[in-house]
Amino acid sequence: FDQARATWPGVELAFDTFAGRMTAGCSHPADLFLACACSEGDPVALAEFDRMFLGCVRDAVARIDRAHDFVTEVQQILRERLLVGPNAKIRDYRGNGALASWIRTAAVRTALNLRRRTTREAKQEASVEAFEVLDPEIALLRQRYMPEIDAALRRAIAGLDPKERLLLHFYY
Repeated sequence: FDQARATWPGVELAFDTFAGRMTAGCSHPADLFLACACSEGDPVALAEFDRMFLGCVRDAVARIDRAHDFVTEVQQILRERLLVGPNAKIRDYRGNGALASWIRTAAVRTALNLRRRTTREAKQEASVEAFEVLDPEIALLRQRYMPEIDAALRRAIAGLDPKERLLLHFYY
């Protein structure tokens, strides 16, 4: 406890909290100390967590997507999942491996899930393609009402059973 506390000066954590999370296989007590303090909401610990570990997220996620917005989004999702609420995942960290590796793994998984989700959403957001129309009046109506038609069609498709949506997807 004293060695771990010395590693993170300024971070406050009760001995009982630390001892309650310590297990026989803990090989990184200093990391566990910081994780415990983060789960308790210590502001110094949270600042150290951001400074030390969320920076490594950038390197791990850059292999998936180098865009600044993407990396920032992954970091924000990680902060929320790892540090916020009673089910914060930082409470699951037991110190059996390096905290940096644990966070890097979570970052890569989060980035891959985000990439899949955004790819799926991009496919769904593709608007209904306008057919080539020779009549200018019909072209004007389509131009004017396409957003409403597109929204109505999306609502109708979303209202289908998953099996019916799949069949429609395969058909078209």
